[in-house]
This record gives sequence, structure tokens and C-alpha cells, in this order.
Amino acid sequence: MNNLIKFGIIQLIALVFLIFFMTILFRQSKALKYEKRLGPFSLDPYIDEATFLDKAYTMLWKIIKSISSFLSKLKFLDKFASKYERYITYEEQDLKSNFDYLSVKLMITVFIISLYIISLLIGINKFNIATFIITILVAFFAPNIYWNYTFAQKKKQVENDLLKAIIIMNNSFKAGNNVIQAVETVIAELDGPIKDEFRKIHVDINYGLSLDVVFERFYDRVKLKEAKLLTTSLALL
Repeated sequence: MNNLIKFGIIQLIALVFLIFFMTILFRQSKALKYEKRLGPFSLDPYIDEATFLDKAYTMLWKIIKSISSFLSKLKFLDKFASKYERYITYEEQDLKSNFDYLSVKLMITVFIISLYIISLLIGINKFNIATFIITILVAFFAPNIYWNYTFAQKKKQVENDLLKAIIIMNNSFKAGNNVIQAVETVIAELDGPIKDEFRKIHVDINYGLSLDVVFERFYDRVKLKEAKLLTTSLALL
């Protein structure tokens, strides 16, 4: 019983670390996003000394970026990493890559495995191959729960505002504007996740992708039936 309690304490510590780790990444990523948005309109403040959290975050991202650089060279991971593109907002495109999410998952997995090994070395737990495999799988896929939750909230907002975007585009077409002008009108008049998605659409169009590909990519990100209908309609248009 004592061993079970000790092992439970180790698992609790791991869970607390995971929540702390994800919270720091989320808060700092959000702060960087606002900083990038407001940067052109503000003066750089004089900062005497970085806080402990700032230093920890900087060091953490250096490690993540180093791992991501290595993973990006493994071409067989490209398809697997591409599914994390939907989590990256327009403001974060210059800060994050798909492979950063894989790096975070690997770091958390290594940390959890380290705790498991420590529990073996101090005699709290006995090695069991099934438990070891389950521990690895849980550690690797646990971050997806948080990312999927935040994405679900974003998807709900996109779904609520998509009809507004379609109406704005329709009115823009009636005024004689083309597709890219209609997209720019949506960006100017709406806010939130739907604005973020139409910014990505705008970037894809300017990059030279065909409209059917651009809006198909939009559908792949949000997976909404209305987005599919919009994709089909604009492709016909």
C-alpha cells in the first residue's frame, strides 16, 4: 500500500509539472502574440533584468526549437506533423512550427519516463512491460487533450461566425469585388478565430494557390460542413 501511495505521489508530481509546463507555454505564447500585434505601435521598454519565468521560457523554447530542427529533417514525419498546423494562429506563424508540437510531446514523454525509471530505482514500483508501454502512450498523447480542447473552443467560435463571413463575402461580391477583396472585407469587419482563419486564407491566395486549394485547406483546418459548402461554392464561382 505504501508503494502505491508513493507511486501515486510521483504521478501527481508529473501531472502538476505537465499542467505547469503547458500553462507557461500557453501564457507566454499568448503574450508573444499580443506583443507582435502591438509592437509596431509601442516603444520598446527598458527591462533591467528578465524574470525567472522569462529565462525558463526562453531556455525551454531553445530546447524545443533544437529538437524541432532535428525532427524537421526526418521527412517521414512531415505528414504526421502537418496535422498540428491547425493549432497555429496567424500571429504565431513566425514563432511556431508544426514540429514544435512534436518536440513538446517528446519532452513530456522523456520526463514521464524519467519519473518512471526513478520509481523503479528507488523500489517504489516494479518493472512491467505493459505498464511501461501505457505510461509512454499516455505521456505522448496527453498534450493532445489540451490542444484539442482549445481547438474545439476555437472551432465553435468559427462555426458561430462563419455565416457572418459568408454574408459579408456575398455583399462584397454584389458590390463588384473579387474573392481576395471579399476576404479582405471579412478580415476588416470580423474579429476572433474567424478573422485568424481568413488571414490564413489571404496569405494562401497571395502565395499563388488556386481558390479550390485555398478553401480546401480552410476546410481541412476547421472541419465544418459550412466550410465545405463555402469551398464548393467559391470553386464554382
